Amino acid sequence: MIKCVIFDMGDVLVKNNPTRACERLVKVCPLRHEEVAWFAPRKVHGLLDKGRIGSRELYGYAAKNLKAKNLTYKKFMRVFPDIFTANRPVQMLARKLRRHYSLLLLSNTNAIHFNHIRKKFPILRIFRHFVLSYKVGHVKPERQIYTAAVRKSGYKAGECVFIDNEQRNVAGARKAGLKAIRYTSDSKLKADLKKLGVKF
Repeated sequence: MIKCVIFDMGDVLVKNNPTRACERLVKVCPLRHEEVAWFAPRKVHGLLDKGRIGSRELYGYAAKNLKAKNLTYKKFMRVFPDIFTANRPVQMLARKLRRHYSLLLLSNTNAIHFNHIRKKFPILRIFRHFVLSYKVGHVKPERQIYTAAVRKSGYKAGECVFIDNEQRNVAGARKAGLKAIRYTSDSKLKADLKKLGVKF
């Protein structure tokens, strides 16, 4: 029996659109749009999500690699996280599930994005627990982050269902003993939850 529903954040509860940040950053630097997207190496973003570097270090990469003389830290901190919009159907579903189940948020994220989302989207208030990669030092699909989520939930792994948009993260959750659903559409998510006996 499912007792806890665990949601991913980006592209599940909220939609992720990095081009919004690129469109703003390209206005303050001499680079083209496609050159702005990875102002820091992928490895750096990975370190950010594991909590091994902070916002000041990321800003340092941005200021240097974008050649943006007028990009202040304050402006960067406004632009960089402002890439999310509400996924309203999933948020409505989460509110219904809250009546019957404990809700937990499990996300590969960094402090900049999470703090922005927490301020902008009230939906996060309905979650009892948060397991965030930058706080636990592990990212999906590493087993340790799922273990941390199960421990935080207070239930057994088999009593938890995890919802994520990426197949590798769903596979990682299943290897850790959780039930898991890949989110591809609102209707399929509801159908998959019903198959597990989840009511909403």
